[in-house]
Amino acid sequence: DPYVAGSYSAGQVQEIRMEVRDRRIEVLPSEDDQVHMDYFHNEAEGYAIDLTGGVLTVAYAPTKEWSDYIGTKPDAAVRIITLRVPDSLRALSVSTTNDDICFGDVSVAGDLNAYANGGNVTFERLEASGNLSLSAKNGNVDGLLAGCFEDYAITCNVKKGESSLPAKKEAGAQTLVIDVNNGNADVQFEGR
Repeated sequence: DPYVAGSYSAGQVQEIRMEVRDRRIEVLPSEDDQVHMDYFHNEAEGYAIDLTGGVLTVAYAPTKEWSDYIGTKPDAAVRIITLRVPDSLRALSVSTTNDDICFGDVSVAGDLNAYANGGNVTFERLEASGNLSLSAKNGNVDGLLAGCFEDYAITCNVKKGESSLPAKKEAGAQTLVIDVNNGNADVQFEGR
């Protein structure tokens, strides 16, 4: 079935939980304090989107038969979800498989978690007032964090790869957890 463009917008969102498969997630700042999501879907591949009590959940919800999994992937242009988030978010959690999570110049007022299985987690400039957890399996974690190195209590676990961070640093007001399996971690700090 052909893919068609879809969109979703909502105000009063305090938390976002997104868990999808085989999709690239691009997270950008919102221009109007609302959450906006652009995506592609068809009859066999869609998303369950729910906003309850200020918590927006987005889950991959396919209706495929087993035979639909044989063959090629859809074109890369329809495997992108663009999420625009306000800086007032209390929590943001995104995960995907077999593709990347890319943050623009994004800021959130609370915790931020990102996990890519079979892809990279990259960020132009990332700022979270709460705790940060960035993980990649068979991919890399790299980008620029707001603040200084001294602001973070760091736990960095890299297996089969290189890291620009120490494995452990105790002092810091915020917690930064980096977990990379079979990839590299190259995290820089704006205040350095």
